Amino acid sequence: MSTEQLITPKKVFHHYDRSFFFELFFFLFFIPVLTVYWFTSFYTFYLSGVVLTQAFRSAVFLSIVFFALFFFYRQISRDYSSRFILIEDNWLSIKSSKAVQTININNVIAINHYHLPFIKGFIVFKTKDNNSLSVPLYLENSGLMIEELQDLVINSTSPVDFDPQLWSHLKTDTTRYENTRSRHFRTLRPLLGIILSTVFGGHIVATQYWGLPPFFALIFAITGMIFPVGAYFFSDYRLAKPSKNRDENQEFLFSIFMMLMIYMVSGFFLRHLIFHILDSILLRQLS
Repeated sequence: MSTEQLITPKKVFHHYDRSFFFELFFFLFFIPVLTVYWFTSFYTFYLSGVVLTQAFRSAVFLSIVFFALFFFYRQISRDYSSRFILIEDNWLSIKSSKAVQTININNVIAINHYHLPFIKGFIVFKTKDNNSLSVPLYLENSGLMIEELQDLVINSTSPVDFDPQLWSHLKTDTTRYENTRSRHFRTLRPLLGIILSTVFGGHIVATQYWGLPPFFALIFAITGMIFPVGAYFFSDYRLAKPSKNRDENQEFLFSIFMMLMIYMVSGFFLRHLIFHILDSILLRQLS
C-alpha cells in the first residue's frame, strides 16, 4: 500500500496539472500564425485555383507542431502534478518521482515566507540541523494546506514563535489565489471563443464593409486579439480586489463590450490610414 493511501486525503496536496497563462499565450501565439498560413493557402486557391505550396506546407507543419507541443505540455503537466506535499503527525514531506524530502516539525527553528513575482511564493521551514524544506503555495487546496501547517506548528514543540499575522495573511492570500485560478480556467474556453470570433468578425467587417485589401484586413483581424485579452485582464484585476463585490459575468461582459467598441472605432482610423498609404504608393508609381 502506498504512503498516500495510508493517510487521510486532506493531508495530501498535489501540484496543479495546468497553467492558465501558458495555455492562453500558447494559443495566442499559434492562432495568428496558423490563421495567416491557412488563410493564405485557401485565399490563393480561391483566386487562382492553384495551391500555394510553400504556404500550405507551412500551415500543415505548424499545425502538427501545435498539437505536438500541446500534447508534450500536457504530459509534463501530469508528471509535475504527481508531486505532492504530505503532512502526517509531526512530519512534513515533499515527494516527487525522484526523491522525498522530509523534516520533523519539532526541529523547525525558523519559518519564512518568500513572495515571488507572478507566483504565490514559498514557505521555507529551517531546522536545527541546517536543513530546510520549501513548500510552494500554488498547490491544490492550498488554503486547507495552510490550515494544516498552522495546526502542525501550533501543536509542535518547535521553539519557533507562532506569528498569527503571517498565517492569517497566507490563508487569505492562498484562498484568493484559488478563487482566481478557478475563475481563470472557468473562463478560458469562452475567452478563446471570443478571441477567435473577434479575429473572424474583424476580418469580415474589414473586407466586406470597409473594403480593405485582404492582407491588411488579416492584419487588422489579428491585432484585434489584443482587445478582448486586455478587457479580460482588466476585469480580472478588478475582480481580484478583496474590498470589491462585483458580479463576475457583468464585469467581463461590460469590459469586453467596451473593448470591442474601441476596436471597431480604431478600425475606422486604421481604414483611413491604410487607404492613405495605398494612395500614396499608387501616386508614386504613377508619377
